[in-house]
Amino acid sequence: MKPGYLNYGEHPRGDTIDAKTFTLTNTSAGTTAPINLTGADVRMTFSLSGVKVAFATGGGITLTDAAAGVFRKDKFSLPHVGVWTFDLQVIIDGDTKTYIIGQIEIIKDITT
Repeated sequence: MKPGYLNYGEHPRGDTIDAKTFTLTNTSAGTTAPINLTGADVRMTFSLSGVKVAFATGGGITLTDAAAGVFRKDKFSLPHVGVWTFDLQVIIDGDTKTYIIGQIEIIKDITT
């Protein structure tokens, strides 16, 4: 399985990045169905030059409709200017899969 790609765009340092809702699905034999996230641990880690900011189910990630594959990455911010990379992994029954990779650029702010 090849992960999807997401570019969060540019955000000024210190600004709150809005919550984002995701729905994970799987397509097999032409049929698309939600991935059941009941009991899953969803993790998202952002990385920049060795600095990591991590979120997980119950700590920045909220399962909003687990059976339908729906979860929300809650509001957040990142502390340093630069292009951060990230991935989103789901752990179900001990199996880890990376569903999304991407980047977000934090740009210099003027007002502190």
